[in-house]
Amino acid sequence: TINSTNLNINSSQDTFTYKDKNKELSGSISFTIYGGGGGSLGLNYAQSHLNKDSIINNNSKLLANNDININTANNTAIKGANLKADNTFNLKTNNLTLQSQRDILNSNFKSNSFG
Repeated sequence: TINSTNLNINSSQDTFTYKDKNKELSGSISFTIYGGGGGSLGLNYAQSHLNKDSIINNNSKLLANNDININTANNTAIKGANLKADNTFNLKTNNLTLQSQRDILNSNFKSNSFG
């Protein structure tokens, strides 16, 4: 049994940030000397940027082999949680908020080169 004025059950979050920068410079020189002249020169440059950010939600779990009884005088907020009772699940509250949490992945890649 849980007795409370307000109750918040939330998922935990794992955050991940990855940043990568690459720069590359390369060149080549080529000459041929057999009676005729020749030659060439090449230069290449490239750079790239990669940024990744993510949030992974881990649902909280409230599991009972028998009963779950929750009595909240004011507000109950369940955001990213699994609640399961094998027998009965009783919830008494004035205001109930149920919210599913979703994972987020943001990625940004930029690249340019010449040569």
